Amino acid sequence: MIRPGLAIALFALVLVMGGCATTFAPVPHDPEAHAAATTFFAESKLREGSKARRRAPAADFFLADEADEYGPPRAAQILRASEQRRALVLASEEKRAGIDSSKWTWLGPGNIGGRLRAIAIDPRNASRIFVGAASGGIWLSVNGGTSWAQINDFLPNLSITSLVFDANNASVMYAGTGEASAGLVGVGVYKSVDDGLTWQYLVTTNPDLDPDWRFVNRLSAHPTQSGVLLAGTTNGNNATTGAIFRSLDGGASWARRAPLNALDIAFEPTNPNNAVAGLDDGSIAYSRDAGASWLKSAPLTTTFTGRGNTARAEIAFARSRPGTVYASLDNLKGQVWRSLDAGATWELLATPEHLNEQGHYDNALWVDPTDANHVLAAGLDIYQSRDGGLNFSKISDWRRSPVSPHADHHAIVSVPGYSPGNPMVYFGNDGGLYR
Repeated sequence: MIRPGLAIALFALVLVMGGCATTFAPVPHDPEAHAAATTFFAESKLREGSKARRRAPAADFFLADEADEYGPPRAAQILRASEQRRALVLASEEKRAGIDSSKWTWLGPGNIGGRLRAIAIDPRNASRIFVGAASGGIWLSVNGGTSWAQINDFLPNLSITSLVFDANNASVMYAGTGEASAGLVGVGVYKSVDDGLTWQYLVTTNPDLDPDWRFVNRLSAHPTQSGVLLAGTTNGNNATTGAIFRSLDGGASWARRAPLNALDIAFEPTNPNNAVAGLDDGSIAYSRDAGASWLKSAPLTTTFTGRGNTARAEIAFARSRPGTVYASLDNLKGQVWRSLDAGATWELLATPEHLNEQGHYDNALWVDPTDANHVLAAGLDIYQSRDGGLNFSKISDWRRSPVSPHADHHAIVSVPGYSPGNPMVYFGNDGGLYR
């Protein structure tokens, strides 16, 4: 059933290509309900302090809350529970305590967004948008975000952190699970071969067999070769460790290519022999053989100011300038760095402080596919550069939501066919989806 606006708050962001002007136009919503929610959110920010001091205990709480005497739930338990639920549904088809499910009507609410970690737009049709919620599963819009339908409310794991399409067959998709920053455990990776309508579990990513699959931070699909994937993961037993995995057969098997806690990972769009991974230790990993082997750059910082003495790095390639890649570093409230040699060496460009004190939690970066000097760095709010990252200006203010985007950004994705004449960009944050 299509539910207008369910779990997604959709607004319009127009990036004027000829200058720095930015306009926001909200779609219809319940102004009183949204105003109340915004006031509560603002007051809670001031009352409870920064999220940098609250997110780590929250992650510990969720892990402890879900644990039994043997630790957090194992993949086998989650999958078994899903099968038991399915069996109960089948067994109760003729017994519903007198309640016919077809007589239920959804009433709402439809104006309340939820935290989104992943956005994937069908390369064949920009109106088909998939989003992955941190604890709400996979959702699909077929009309550019006007209305949404849940793909499967009872997917065995609903903590979706990454969504990607296969390069040559957009009917094939992959979904990563498990949000490390909030302690929402995952079970590895799912795959769809029917346009994202149904999903199958890739048993080779079972964290019961390898705890490095507990939190799949990011997936990246090779831009020209079908079935070639990279995965950056965090270990379920030790959040300071993780791995980079590589698959050459569409996820049927995976090889561990580096013992690195990769929070972001990507192929270079125009030269996929180059790949880069953002780590949490103030450095960047880079590959020259499409992810088969990895080296680490020199540390971008050795004085850590992020939570737990970390320095999370998010990365974004400049499609229009080969070898150029930017990094958003959780250091001194938010720095932007640039590499001109596909990740081997780096230079500090600016410290826009876009992450505030919570870059371990919200950190997103985007480079205009047509203009390597146009960069968006987002965390608490969105900041824009038109001069290659040397100077940034703030273009959003979470305190003015809904006329400005909600706080805490996690993903930025431009539409297929993005151009100066079609400058559409989507943002996933704690308030849902904005554009």
